[in-house]
Amino acid sequence: MVILSYCVFAAQALNSLVFMLQNHSLEHRRFTGIFRFLPSLRQVDRAGVQLLGAGVCMLTLGMLAGVATWTPATWTPATEFKITCASLVWLGYAAVLFLRRRDRLRSIRFARISLALFAVALFTLWPANAARRGEHTPPAQSVRPVTTP
Repeated sequence: MVILSYCVFAAQALNSLVFMLQNHSLEHRRFTGIFRFLPSLRQVDRAGVQLLGAGVCMLTLGMLAGVATWTPATWTPATEFKITCASLVWLGYAAVLFLRRRDRLRSIRFARISLALFAVALFTLWPANAARRGEHTPPAQSVRPVTTP
């Protein structure tokens, strides 16, 4: 579920790129070429808010499912780092969604922050992938030397 939410965040990042491209074309009065095929800014902005809401909802559900299935036997430092990174991504996206819904964050700034948060989210996939492959360092075990009589 967490990876699916990251896919929704990727769609939001692409949506933000379209918004920025369309905004640039309107500012420079370029209405030919690819610019005429782009949707209106209002539609792109509305879709961005909806994608962000869906992504935050999916990430919340994925994190709740992860916490519900967590056992002390499966704890590793990589797991803790993965949960911390996912929590920070969730906090960032939830804050942006809250600010956008309250009209404290508008249009082009919303698009730029969405792109920046997606870059952070991509960076957090590294610990998730490392933990899944088992590349974390195992906990130190006490090893007794074998003595022969």
